[in-house]
Amino acid sequence: MGKKADAKERLPKELQEYKKKLKGLDFKDRVKEYFDCSPFQRDIDAIKKRVIYSSFTRKEKEEFSNKYAPIYSAIDKYGDRVRAIYGNWFIYSLYINTTFRQKDSLCYTADLLNRAITLTAEALEGIEDEDIKKKVERIDKNLRSYNYSNMFAPKIIEEDGGLFGVNFSEIDKDLLKTIDTTKGLLSLLKCYLESLREFLEWVGTPELFPREFDEMEKGFKNRYYPLEFRKRKEDSEHPLFNTVTEAEKVYFSINYEELPRTVDIFGENNLWADHYKSLFNY
Repeated sequence: MGKKADAKERLPKELQEYKKKLKGLDFKDRVKEYFDCSPFQRDIDAIKKRVIYSSFTRKEKEEFSNKYAPIYSAIDKYGDRVRAIYGNWFIYSLYINTTFRQKDSLCYTADLLNRAITLTAEALEGIEDEDIKKKVERIDKNLRSYNYSNMFAPKIIEEDGGLFGVNFSEIDKDLLKTIDTTKGLLSLLKCYLESLREFLEWVGTPELFPREFDEMEKGFKNRYYPLEFRKRKEDSEHPLFNTVTEAEKVYFSINYEELPRTVDIFGENNLWADHYKSLFNY
């Protein structure tokens, strides 16, 4: 009976190692570990939070309850809102990047077809053998009758001279609206993350900015900064593939650091601080 109970209560190896790690940390470092746990990203972090709390002495639990628990409560109050906005940003950005990849695929295909059509036309001029000529003519006809159709992406279109092109205006029309929405979501996320930092500065614990949100913010800074579109090397075989569309110019010029604050949740209107104050009735 005792062995069975011990087996049930025994922590998995990962948590056993984590428990050993905690023994080498002081109280403030363990508090930071608690704030960095993210059960929304990793299920095991819910157990880690309990392991961390159980590592506190009675005196430390009192200090945690009085000083740190209200701060954690304020973060927890609006954390899900940040994650929901982030989820919407992720969906929109995934659509944008998928469409850009589709655009590249369309352009590469059209360039390949155009190059093949040009080469077969040149070859036909010098072929004297009728049997070979008929075969090349059949290849040429098949190339020219290529039909790309995808309800989720623009078609490869036939242009003057029997060559193919890509409807860039159709790509941009949809993308520019989506990019505008994405920028709005990024601005909103920036507001929430910066106001959270402001709140933690106000309570004197800037080091408790959760790792989950810190990584989110760093990800935006690393991803959204102006890219210089250098003049590409002349490539007669891939002119469409080397085309930079208006939507690409707009999207890749987004600078997270310079995005405007679109909601007033700072200073006296800091919503994290408002919740924190409400816990103390002031």
